[in-house]
Amino acid sequence: MRIYQLPAAAAIAMIMTAGAVTPALADTAVVPLPAISDIRVARTDSVVSLSMTLDLEGMSQHTDRQTAYIPVIADDHGNSVSLPAVVVPGRNRRIRIERNPDLLLPSDRLARQGERVAYAVTTPWQPWMETSTVTLVADMCGCGGAAEGSASRPLGSLDYRPRNFVPSYIYLRPTAEAVKERNISGSAFIDFRVNRTDINPDYRRNPEELRKIIASIDSIRNDSDITIRSLRIHGYASPEGSYANNTRLAEGRTKALADYVDGLYHFPKGVVKTESTPEDWAGLRKWVAASDIDNRDAILDIIDSSLAPDPRDNKIRADYPTQYAYLLREVYPALRHSDYDVDFTIRSFTDPAEIRDIAFTNPSKLSLEEFYAAASAMTPGTADFDRLWAAALTVYPTSEVANLNAANAAMASGHLSRAAECLARAGSAPEAVYARGILAALEGNYTEAAELLGQAARLRVADAPAALQQVHDIAAPAGFIPAP
Repeated sequence: MRIYQLPAAAAIAMIMTAGAVTPALADTAVVPLPAISDIRVARTDSVVSLSMTLDLEGMSQHTDRQTAYIPVIADDHGNSVSLPAVVVPGRNRRIRIERNPDLLLPSDRLARQGERVAYAVTTPWQPWMETSTVTLVADMCGCGGAAEGSASRPLGSLDYRPRNFVPSYIYLRPTAEAVKERNISGSAFIDFRVNRTDINPDYRRNPEELRKIIASIDSIRNDSDITIRSLRIHGYASPEGSYANNTRLAEGRTKALADYVDGLYHFPKGVVKTESTPEDWAGLRKWVAASDIDNRDAILDIIDSSLAPDPRDNKIRADYPTQYAYLLREVYPALRHSDYDVDFTIRSFTDPAEIRDIAFTNPSKLSLEEFYAAASAMTPGTADFDRLWAAALTVYPTSEVANLNAANAAMASGHLSRAAECLARAGSAPEAVYARGILAALEGNYTEAAELLGQAARLRVADAPAALQQVHDIAAPAGFIPAP
C-alpha cells in the first residue's frame, strides 16, 4: 500500500490552503517543493492527460525519509483524484524500496535527488472535472511510514464548461406617425366611343376597368378605422389627333369618370379632384426607351425635341411610318388611361392585444411604432413575436428599423438565414452593426463577430462590450489555465 499517502480529508484540506503546510502535519519537517516547468493538461472525450517536468536539483532528502510528489485534481465540492506519484527517497529508504517494491504502487515512479523528471500520465475524465484545480501535493514520511509533513502548490485550473454565446438583442423604437396617411393608386383604361366623353359602363372593357376603381374604394370605404380624405383622378389621352381635341377629350373624359364614381358613393364636397393631361408623351417615351423598336433612338430624339405636340406626332408618322403604325396599334391605346389615387387616414391603436390581432389579420393598418408597442408586451423568441415582426415587414419591406427588429426577432427564434436577409436591408446604424456581430457569433464566425462587435463598441452601443467579451471567452482555448 502507499504508506506515504495522506488521508483524503487532509489532502483536500491541504489543497484548499494551497502553498501552506497543514498544521497538524508540519511540526516535524519542512517539505520542499520542486521547480515545475512545461506543464500541459489536455482532455479528450474520455481521458485527461497531464505532463510536466519536475526539477529535483538541490532537493536534499534525509537518508531515512522519502517525499512523494502527487498531482491532485479536485473541485470545490469534495471530489478529487490523486494521480501517480513521483517518489524521491533518501539513501536508506531507497534500499528498502528496492528490496521490497510493494512499498510503492505500480503506477508510481521512483526518482533520484537532483534528477529532472519528465512526468506524463492520463486519468479517466469525470464530469466534475469540468471546473477543477490541479495541485502538486508534497507528502513526506519517515522510514516507519509515519507522516512527517506536507505542502502543496497550485499548478493551474481546468475549465471545460460548454461555451455558449448568449446574445442580447436591441430593438429600435420607430418614430411615431402623428397621422397615419395612406394611399391606394392604380390605372383604369376606360373605353369611350370615338370623339365622345360620356361613359357607357357596359361598353367593351369598361365593366372590368370600372371594377378596379370600385374595388379599391370599397376595400377601405366600409372600414370604421379609415377615413377617405381625397380621390384624385388624372386622365390622359394618346398623342394622335389634334392637341386641341385631345385636350377636350382628356378633360371631358376625366370629369365623366369622376362624376360616375362620385355618383356611386356621394363623397362629401371637395373629396373628388380631377386633373388631365391632353397627350401622354411621357408614357410614350418610357415605352420606346425600354423597347428594341427599329429607329428607337431617332424616335426618342423626336419625342425629346422642342417641336409642338402636333408636329412632333406628324414627324414620327412621316419619318418612320412602319414604326408609327405599330405604336398606333400596340402602344397608343395604353396611353389613354385614367390614374386614380385614394388618400385616406387610419385611426391610431394603443391596446397591445388589439394591435397584435390586427397585425395578424390586416397589418397594413398599423404604423411601425404600433408594431413596436405590441412587441413590447410580448416575449422575444416566441413564435408570435417572430410572426409579428415578419408581418411588419410585409407593410414596411424597405424600412431599416423594421428589418433590424425583424432580424433580431428571427435570431431570437433561431431563424438565422432569415435574419441575414433582413440585416442586408437594415442599414448601417450602430445597432445594425451590433446585430450583424450577434448573427456572426450565433453562426460561430467568431473572428467576424469580434470585428463587428468591436466596431459597435466604438460606436457606443451599450451592449457591445459584454457581447465582445463573450466572443473573446469562447474563442479562447478552453481547458487548462496555468497558475500564475
